[in-house]
Amino acid sequence: MAFGFLGDIIGDIAGSLYSSLPQDITDLYETQLPQIGSPDITFQPFTVTGPGGSQVTTTADGSTSYALSPQQQAMQQQLFGGAQSMFQGAMGPTADREAAIYDRIRAAQTPEEARQRAALEERLAAQGRLGVRTNQFGGTPEQLAMAKAQAEAQNTAMLGAMQQA
Repeated sequence: MAFGFLGDIIGDIAGSLYSSLPQDITDLYETQLPQIGSPDITFQPFTVTGPGGSQVTTTADGSTSYALSPQQQAMQQQLFGGAQSMFQGAMGPTADREAAIYDRIRAAQTPEEARQRAALEERLAAQGRLGVRTNQFGGTPEQLAMAKAQAEAQNTAMLGAMQQA
C-alpha cells in the first residue's frame, strides 16, 4: 500500500512537469529563436574557367560541357597528330627498321673485329703458324674461336635489332 501512495505522488509530479514542458518550449521558440524559412533548393547552373582558358559548364538539367581555349585546341590537335603518326609507324612493317638498326650495330662492331683479326694474324705469324689449315675447322683453333665469336656477335646484333624495331 505504501507503494501505491508513493506511486500516485510521483505520477502527479511527472504529469505536471510534462504538461508544462511543451508550453515552455513553444515560448522559447516564439520569443528567442529566429524564424527559419525553407531554403531555395533549386540548382543554379554555373561555369568554371580554368587558368588555361578551358571552361566547364553545367546546365540546369545537371549535364556538363567542356570547352578548350584556342591554344589548348591547337595543342590537342598537334599532340593527336603526333600520336597518330607514331602509331602508324609502329604498326607498319618492321623489316626496314630492323635492317637499319642491324646496320648501325654492325657498323659499331666491324672496326673492333678487324682489329682483333689483324692482332690474331700477327700472333700467328710471329709463331710461324699463319698458313696452318686443318680439314675439320679450316684454320687454327684461334681462328675458329674468332669466327665463332664474330658469328655470335652478328646473331646478337640481329636479335637486338629485331627487339628494338
